Amino acid sequence: MLNVSDIVGTIEPTGAFVNSTSGYLKSKVQSFIEFFIGVVILASIIGIIYNGLMFITAGGDSNQVDKATKGIIYSVIGLIIAFAAGLVVSFAVDFLKSK
Repeated sequence: MLNVSDIVGTIEPTGAFVNSTSGYLKSKVQSFIEFFIGVVILASIIGIIYNGLMFITAGGDSNQVDKATKGIIYSVIGLIIAFAAGLVVSFAVDFLKSK
C-alpha cells in the first residue's frame, strides 16, 4: 500500500510554527523595548540641543548657565543609559535565541 509520506516525505514543523505564540510575544516585547529606547534616545538628543541653546543664550546669567549645564549633563547621562539598555536588550535577545 502506498502512503502519502512515501510520495511527499515527512514534514517537520520549524521554528516559527513550533513556538508561534511565544515567538510572537517575544518579537512584540522586543519591538516595544527597542521603540521605547529609541524614544529615550530622541528625548536625550532634544534635551542636549535645548539645553545647549539655553547655554548659548544665557548672556552671562550664572543661574541660567547652571541650569543649562545640569540639563546637558542629565541628557548625556540619559543617552548613555539608553545605549547601555539597548546593548543589554541585544545581548539578552541573542542569548535567548541561542537557547
